[in-house]
Order: sequence, then C-alpha cells, then structure tokens
Amino acid sequence: NEYGYRSPLENADQVAEVTNKLRLKVISGHQLAKKDIFGASDPYVRIDLNTINGDETIDSVLTKTKKKTLNPAWNEEFIFRVKPAEHKLVLQVFDENRLTRDDFLGMVELTLLNLPKEVDGRTVPTKQYILRPRSARSRVRGYLELYHAYVLEDSVPLPDVDNAREREVEPGWEMLDRTNLAVSTSQVCDASLPPGWEERQDANGRTYYVNHVARSTQWDRPTMNNENRNTSHQILESAATEFQRRFHISADEADSSRRRSSVLSCQGTEETCQGISSADGLPEGWGLQIAPNGRVFFIDHNSKATTWVDPRTGRASAMPQPGGNSSHIRNSVTADGDLGSLPEGWEERVHTDGRIFFIDHNTRTTQWEDPRLANPQIAGPAVPYSRDYKRKYEYLKAQLRKPSNVPNKFEIKVRRHAILEDSYRIITNNASRPDLLKTKLWVEFEGEVGLDYGGLAREWFFLLSKEMFNPYYGLFEYSAMDNYTLQINPISGLCNEEHLNYFKFIGRIAGLAVYHGKLLDAFFIRPFYKMMLSKPIELKDMESVDSEYYNSLLWIKENNPTELGLTFSVDEDSLGHTCQRELKPNGANIPLTEDNKDEYIKLVIEWRFVARVQ
Repeated sequence: NEYGYRSPLENADQVAEVTNKLRLKVISGHQLAKKDIFGASDPYVRIDLNTINGDETIDSVLTKTKKKTLNPAWNEEFIFRVKPAEHKLVLQVFDENRLTRDDFLGMVELTLLNLPKEVDGRTVPTKQYILRPRSARSRVRGYLELYHAYVLEDSVPLPDVDNAREREVEPGWEMLDRTNLAVSTSQVCDASLPPGWEERQDANGRTYYVNHVARSTQWDRPTMNNENRNTSHQILESAATEFQRRFHISADEADSSRRRSSVLSCQGTEETCQGISSADGLPEGWGLQIAPNGRVFFIDHNSKATTWVDPRTGRASAMPQPGGNSSHIRNSVTADGDLGSLPEGWEERVHTDGRIFFIDHNTRTTQWEDPRLANPQIAGPAVPYSRDYKRKYEYLKAQLRKPSNVPNKFEIKVRRHAILEDSYRIITNNASRPDLLKTKLWVEFEGEVGLDYGGLAREWFFLLSKEMFNPYYGLFEYSAMDNYTLQINPISGLCNEEHLNYFKFIGRIAGLAVYHGKLLDAFFIRPFYKMMLSKPIELKDMESVDSEYYNSLLWIKENNPTELGLTFSVDEDSLGHTCQRELKPNGANIPLTEDNKDEYIKLVIEWRFVARVQ
C-alpha cells in the first residue's frame, strides 16, 4: 500500500503536483522505557506525515504491536508519497494498554530533504535516531533504527536539494543537514568542546555538559574562549564556599585565641609576634583567624579568599612548633582558665598537627582530655554516664555463657508457605535444650538447594517476623494511630487457644535474634518497651498510641472532672459487647473528683496497657 499525499485535481487539464515516493522501513527499537508493572512494554510505532507549516497531519499508519519487550523488532516497510520541501515524518512510539490510554515512549521527527536515493549497486545504510520527549514531563529513553530512501521513478524526477535549499533559504543563512544528527552532530559538538568536557542528555532529552576537570555540570555549551573564564569563576566560587565553611571565632574568644596563636606561630622577636597575632594595621576588608593546627591565616573579605601571607609584611606565618611551646601554652591556659597545674606524673605536649595531648607517666598512657577537667571543682558536675546500643550489645554478648558439648550447627528446615507452623514446631521441640539454639543456625527452605552462610538465616528471621506479628493471627493488633506499630491483642485467647505458647515462641525468636545479631521486622508501641524494661508508663506515652484517649485524660488532669459523673470503672468493647471493668475494688461506686483524679489516670493507664493484657 502507498500512503501519504494525494494531489487534488479539479479538472483533467490541471497539471499534477510533483511528488516523490519515499521508502520507510521501521526496523527495530532498542532500550525503550519500562511502562508496564512487570518491567516491560508493548511497543508500537505511529507514523504521521505532517506539513512543516501548521503541523497538519496528512496521513497516518501504525506498525504491529510487539508484546512484552524493550527491544522490539518490527521490520515493517511503508511507501509514502511526499513533497520533500513541505512535508515531514513524525514517528511516535507508544506502549499499548488495554484499559487505559497508551503510554508515550518517545518520538523522532524526520525531515525529508537530503535523504539518500536508491541507486543500483549502492547500499543505503540504516540510521539510528534517539527518541525525544514530547514535553518536559515525558520520560523517554532508547532509540529507533530506521531505513529511509527515495525510490527512483521514471516519470518523476527527484528534488534538487541544492536548488531547493537556495530557493528557500534567505541570504546570509545556511541550512544544515539534519539527516545525520544522531552521529555527525555529536561528532562536531564533541570536536568543538574544550578539553575535559563531555556532552550528555538527561532523562527528559535535554542536553547538558559535564566538566570532568572541575567536576561540575551546566546547561550552556562551553567554548574555548570562555573556558579560562569559567575555570577562574569556579575557583573563586570554591574559595568562597570554603570560606563560608570555616569556623568563625566569636568576639568574646578573640583575645584568648590571639594570645594562644602568638605562642604557637611566632618564632621571632616579641615585636614580630605581637604584630602577627594582632589584627592591627591590616588593610580594609582583611581579617585574621587561627587554623585548627594553630597556624595564623588571613582572610580577604573583598575577594573572599584566604592566604597564609601577612599582607602587612609580605611574609607567610610560621608553622607551629611541637617542641618548646608546651610550657607557654600551659601558662596561657592557666592564665585564661585558671585550671592550675597538672596532676603528679602528667605531662602536656603538642602533637604534630598542633593539637594538645596529655601523657600519664604513671600508667604509660596518652589521652586528648585534660586530666584537670576531671576535677568537679574545675569542670563542674560530671555528665551522666551513658552507653550506646553497640556497647550494650557487646557487653551482653560477653556475659552470655558459650555452649559446650553441642553440635556445630542447629538445622532448621521449613516450608515457605508454612514458615510459622514449621518454625513453631522446631523451636518448641528444642526449647528444653537452649544451648542448642545458641549454636550456628543452618536454615534450609524445602525444595531449595543452597548453603546458609548467613543470608538464609536473615531471610528466615525476616519472613518469620512478618508472619508472627501479622494481626491476622490475632496475637497482636495495630495501635489506634497507625497500621505499623503493634500492641498485644487483649482478646488473643479468643482468636487462638494456644496463644500463650505462641507468645513464648515469639519471645524465644526475639531472644534468638538478639543472640545471633539478626533483625526482626516489627515496631511496637512505646508502653510495650517500657513494660519489658519494668519502667512506669506515663500519660505522655499514650499520645502516640491513642491520641483521643490521651486528650481525654489530659483534660481530666488539667480541669475539674467532678461534673463528668465518672467512676473508677471503664467500659470495654469486646466482639460487639460492652461490659464494665472496675479499676479497683468497688470502683463502680467511687466517683471521680478533683482529689482522686491522679489515681484515676494512673489506674486507667495501667488497665489500658497492663491489666487487660494480663
């Protein structure tokens, strides 16, 4: 079939317009975007013959749809009747959907001037075109491989491209060949880029440029003329950034810092030392500060640059010397902070990087902390001792007795679809031998061949925790605030007659996870953790569990609840039936007043998290 432009003839005497026959072959697509849920696409190509002016569609044709592939091979050929100077081809790739609108995968716009001609004895190569986005929101990737060439016709001459170009282009302009955009344009662009630059395209098809020397990117195309200017600008920006990151000394500490810097950096006369450590006489816009190693440096706020050279003398500041200055430093610290002398057997020295450290000759150890700060009269009360989780865990592991006379490993063979039942049976049957559970866990899933070097055990803990803490089994329920923090279901006995045995099983699994250093995929409410640690549960802990209940108790705490007519009893809803629970003996006859509201709140919290679970 032949598609494309059809000349309208009003009468037989009218001369037919000159058109050409174009052979277009859609060969394949490569690395297309994923649009389906399962990571593939069902691509097809829509080919439109449009006018250059007005972009009106003259004719359209579709290729066949290739199912579930990102590298489709169509190999379909079409013949178009076109007017090269007035028409263009637009190829759009879509992902076919049955129920929703087809997804856009990219487009190629093909001008018809300067296309090759089919000649006997000459092979026309295929071309690869990068897919372009239709708008800024389009997410496209990949390219199309096409074959296009004009078909020789005896009666109709092919267009003279050079003459057409001369007729259509205004004086002073030049028309470039867009046929080889995918290859020739990039080569020309790369050839004119400065050394160390690279041209790339983002996911939206926009072109940007990478400067591998300065490790930066930009939208504007770099040229050889502005390369030096950009480099110097980037160096200035880098210096400004480093300047902003520096630690600025407060005005209150300036005097003491200058006194310390004068001792560390000065090796000349007293007059020279005082001159370097003081900001007096610096040019306008200049400042003086001390580096972490104790060396003095100077800041030019006008150009946002730093330097070691003193602008007043033209000489660089001296490096701090590790030897011979400790006594001066100690004296200056003593004068400023009044810490007194070091304890007997201690010595103060300066490290090669300028930091001060202390030597305890009694124990032959060194430390960065000043031993005089351990004196409460100097440093004030000590900070409360605290240990992080890692230290606590290492201490716990060190206190546990290692098992003896047990096998090298404990084999656990379970089925994936019944991981909870199989694990419950295996762990419960070996509960009388706790030392056996402390050995290396060797997990094997039925029907799967593999060696457990840690990965299968981690997967077993993860999958098992998903099942254990699933509210579907009735052992746990979500809190009233969200659907990921868990609490014990107070009616678990009605859902599962063996609920107490399952809770023991869950406790053993939690102990195994702690002992073997594995993670369980579960998050509990804060009062649950406090119950395990035997810590009192407070009113504030209820806020993250049930905000409405928390606000009600908070109102009772802050106001007089006498008018509410409440008693020391609560209503409990269980499977659609409401029953009354007394918070204390004969609580239904004890009214809530201003005097006993604190006791009421305490008993409600205890019932909410402890009593009804027990």
